[in-house]
Amino acid sequence: MKQVFLWVLFGSFLTSAFAQIDEGDINVQFSSSNSFSPAGQSDVLDGIYVRDNVPNRRPITYPQGSLMREADLMWTRRVWRRIDLRQKINHPLRYPDQPINARKSLFDVIKSGVLETGTITAYSPGPLNLDDGFTTAMTLQDLENLLIERDTVWTEPINGGPPEPTMVETYIESKDIIYYELKEDWFIDKARGVMECRIVGICPYIEVRDAYGEVRGVKPLFWIYFPQARFEFSNAEVFLGGNDMAPLSYDDLFYKRRFSSTIIKVSNVYGREISEYKQGIDALLEAQRLHDEMFNMEHDLFSY
Repeated sequence: MKQVFLWVLFGSFLTSAFAQIDEGDINVQFSSSNSFSPAGQSDVLDGIYVRDNVPNRRPITYPQGSLMREADLMWTRRVWRRIDLRQKINHPLRYPDQPINARKSLFDVIKSGVLETGTITAYSPGPLNLDDGFTTAMTLQDLENLLIERDTVWTEPINGGPPEPTMVETYIESKDIIYYELKEDWFIDKARGVMECRIVGICPYIEVRDAYGEVRGVKPLFWIYFPQARFEFSNAEVFLGGNDMAPLSYDDLFYKRRFSSTIIKVSNVYGREISEYKQGIDALLEAQRLHDEMFNMEHDLFSY
């Protein structure tokens, strides 16, 4: 009986000791969760681990490097594609409208590289929006005038009186982007016997509206040189669902071709787009024909 009493006493002592330790841990966690950085922002970790995989990632290395040897190329073709952000498969490029933690939309990543870090150079599409050759670099003032639309609105004062002009600024945001245009080079590397693609440039498009809010067309904002933007893209996480512990970057998304697109132009003697000689369903069929033509060329390289 005496031994049973001693064991009960010893167990109660251990229970009280561990309870004090747990209570101390809770107090420490609670005090740390209410600490703030000098800038007035909370330094609490939103999650159970530090997300340092994608932010510290490097761009995927191409097998033959960023530049190809001309002697290794036996066939090339330049292709222009359109990525429609209204398609569900392309929503990871479109959303979120506002940054969520460290996740941004593709347009917000581009804006950060162009306006904040300066790691991406924006190139003007020219006065006719036809220049995609990266010839004219845009200044910060040019980008500010492009991304901020200013308009004058006449409003009546609260206390009465004649209307007064008020300057209203409207910022172009991610939700305003309707599609991206890609310029890419497809080639056959005879040294390795493979057909590959390298994206050369990317351009966001927005809708053009009149004074009544009616859509009157689309226009390109600027072109960026894709190889220069790959470092910024490789450090930006994209949401693809399934497993949050295996996120991809925007560089991974483009490298793995995890998007849907439609061919709008290939290099041709007239320098024209498909829409200039085909419309509607005929244009889609022509785009599919050009896609199948390149696919069959790769397939016909080998004998089975």
